[in-house]
Amino acid sequence: PVSTQYAGYGDLLASKARRHVQVDPDTSWFNNPQYEVRLAEGSGSCSIHISLIQEEPRTSIRLKELIPIGFHVLRCREGDGNRAWSTAGVVFSTAESTYGDPSQGLREVVGAGVHLEPGEVYRVVPYTLAPGKEARFVLRIFSSTDLVVAALRQTYTVALPGQWQKSGS
Repeated sequence: PVSTQYAGYGDLLASKARRHVQVDPDTSWFNNPQYEVRLAEGSGSCSIHISLIQEEPRTSIRLKELIPIGFHVLRCREGDGNRAWSTAGVVFSTAESTYGDPSQGLREVVGAGVHLEPGEVYRVVPYTLAPGKEARFVLRIFSSTDLVVAALRQTYTVALPGQWQKSGS
């Protein structure tokens, strides 16, 4: 049970949060696979090309549509292996550069000429445009210089049963 004192404090925080916090339209976005990319030690700035290809879902006996896919490249503060929790720091997004209709499923989306700076850390975050849909994919990164690329750990999520209860003042 929550005491009245803490319930009141929670109500105050909730009312302030409604005025000052931007609601995330996709609360599961940060669960997508994420890859840390940085230039190797001693490398100068360069442009890379990124290709995201989804596995072909169609077979000779099953015709299944391709899922609309894309990816973001984010510049992050540190290379500490922590996940990006928002799209702040986007330096490239297929949503802004996709040819054709982004809601149509493409087998491959490409980011050409994504510029990387030495000492900076970047995250590549593939996603589907169909909430709740998953797709197997291959992520390819082409560069004229050496890169350090690492997959970040997946999130661990636990849903616990329960409900919020309003308490009296």
